[in-house]
Amino acid sequence: MSASPASRLTAPDPVLRELRTRVSEIDRAILAAVNQRLELVEEIIRHKREAGLPLHDADREELMVRDLQQANGGRLSGEGVAELQAALLYLTKRQLGIIAAVGR
Repeated sequence: MSASPASRLTAPDPVLRELRTRVSEIDRAILAAVNQRLELVEEIIRHKREAGLPLHDADREELMVRDLQQANGGRLSGEGVAELQAALLYLTKRQLGIIAAVGR
């Protein structure tokens, strides 16, 4: 008889439980950082609109990816960094309702 999905989540193995706890803590930190990022980007959008500046800056987005790739000292590949940043940019624009406004 196999373990139920719920019992697999609360692993009896203390090492596995500790590792999962650490992953969950990191996930919460990522969530907090994304929410902070959304707040800052919302300020940027507000400022750009008040100043009559275009919302989309492709050069800035490319610079952000290159900067993150250079700063990356971990296991994530350069392609992975670009994919992560693209997903984050898309999510940010969608959450802030500016996907359709990007061409402005």
